[in-house]
Amino acid sequence: MQARQVFVSLPSGTYSRFLSGWGMMPKLPTKLLLLLCCGLWACIPSPAIHSAEGQRIPVRILYQDALCGRNRPTPSVTLVADPDQLKRIFIESKGRMLKQSPPTPAVDFDAEHVVTIQMGQKPTGGYGIELAEPHATLNDGEALIRLRWIEPAPGAIVTQILTSPCLIIALPKGAYEIIEITDENGNVREKISVP
Repeated sequence: MQARQVFVSLPSGTYSRFLSGWGMMPKLPTKLLLLLCCGLWACIPSPAIHSAEGQRIPVRILYQDALCGRNRPTPSVTLVADPDQLKRIFIESKGRMLKQSPPTPAVDFDAEHVVTIQMGQKPTGGYGIELAEPHATLNDGEALIRLRWIEPAPGAIVTQILTSPCLIIALPKGAYEIIEITDENGNVREKISVP
């Protein structure tokens, strides 16, 4: 392999040569290397600073089931105010099935909002509620939460049992006044105000 000589113009106006085929280069003065590094560092873009708009905040699932013990025929969304209300909801949702008081998940109500989403009573199995994304998106003072509102296909074979799907979630408090629940088609299922 034959090496080629390459001449490089240095800022001082002198010429230096190196063998590019072997990657050998003469020693450059320390100040010149520092100047080159600083010049390259200035070309690296700095991370963008985003406002709260479009920011994603994590959503944590506290409980999810198809048999939540609710007999309400219509969907509902409730902002849970305190640990006692959350405990009552858990007893109503899980306790009826277990015939005992279930343990409630740990929630810091000073730092998190807790929301229950009830699909309402359904005539068969095959219904459910799931998070479409593991986060909420902040937009115009609203925390947007996308869900999958699952319904059985027409003619599907499903269990013949009354169901009442629910989802209980927690999300960090932040720069929003409204929590908006939408389905996978963008239909707004509910909007609730938060303190």
